Amino acid sequence: MPVIYGSSVKGVLRNYFLDEYKEADAHIVLADIFDGIRNGKPKPIYERDVFFDAVVIEDNDGKLLETDAITPHSENGLKNPRSYLISENSARLSCGIQIQAGRLCNHGQEKSWNYSKISS
Repeated sequence: MPVIYGSSVKGVLRNYFLDEYKEADAHIVLADIFDGIRNGKPKPIYERDVFFDAVVIEDNDGKLLETDAITPHSENGLKNPRSYLISENSARLSCGIQIQAGRLCNHGQEKSWNYSKISS
């Protein structure tokens, strides 16, 4: 069963919020949630939010993975000018599946669990 690690979920969400929310106070909230920093100081580890691994909860008629093709690149662009004719196979999650990701929100003595379903 494919798993998307919690650190990857956290990184994708962090980048999404950085791109979407440009308000002046947004960086304060993002630092609290994603970096564990409140009022310019690191929060104790037991007060930080925890992002859990995402798992598949509904597949696409038994099909979890599909093949995908990528074109090899180097620092200067394509490795070979005709490399668009060459591709390497890789795996990706199938379209139409649902995954579930969770987060434990720590606010001192108050804790809450959030789960979200994500469809591909």
